[in-house]
Amino acid sequence: MSGTFTVPAPGSLDAVNPAVRTESRLDSHRDQFRLFVVELSDDVGQRRNPELPNVLIEVTDRDHHERFAELKRSKWKRNADIANYGLKVRDDLAPAATWSTRHEARQAKRALAAEMNRSGITVMGFHATWRVYVIELSDDTGQRKNPEYPWVYVGETSHSIEHRYDQHTSAYRNKYGPVFNKDVYRHAVGLRPDLYADEPELHSKEESEDAERAVIDRLRSIGYSVKGGHKSR
Repeated sequence: MSGTFTVPAPGSLDAVNPAVRTESRLDSHRDQFRLFVVELSDDVGQRRNPELPNVLIEVTDRDHHERFAELKRSKWKRNADIANYGLKVRDDLAPAATWSTRHEARQAKRALAAEMNRSGITVMGFHATWRVYVIELSDDTGQRKNPEYPWVYVGETSHSIEHRYDQHTSAYRNKYGPVFNKDVYRHAVGLRPDLYADEPELHSKEESEDAERAVIDRLRSIGYSVKGGHKSR
């Protein structure tokens, strides 16, 4: 990592809300929301990149420095990270844009967190990383497209790859329903780390799905028969 982070330009988060307003109107519109970034001490946890800070992103419709001072005094458990570990407001890391609703500001918060994660900054509450994985399937899956290469399943996960493999092979269900692939459950031979070991950790679901599609395309071009994958956006 380079040890630097470039704040998104005012227009770069407009896709989250086309009605983004400028900071100059903040004082006259008390219903406008903005993001502010708080640097946290190392006591909150290990940094992903020692040259870049641990941070927390907050949404407010008030003066953000006043809000930070209020959170530092807070006894609420939900505010414990800032109360216990907050060092200072980092205006240099926050966009100048404002949003007309809290919902839109929270969408922008997720987008900013993804940008920061990609740069190596550790964003509290947005720690998930994703990996692409490959599982070999037995010949019971169907006729191979190329007899020299087996069937494989390609997926992506924010869990450990081994845990995700166990979910597939044990037909795991959560409260919303099944979270396993039937082909993997029925025909799994084992993980194929030789086919995904060079794939990097990713810091957003969108990046992970794009990488998953790229691995599928790569393996199909070699000759593998492939199951899995998300539809193109």
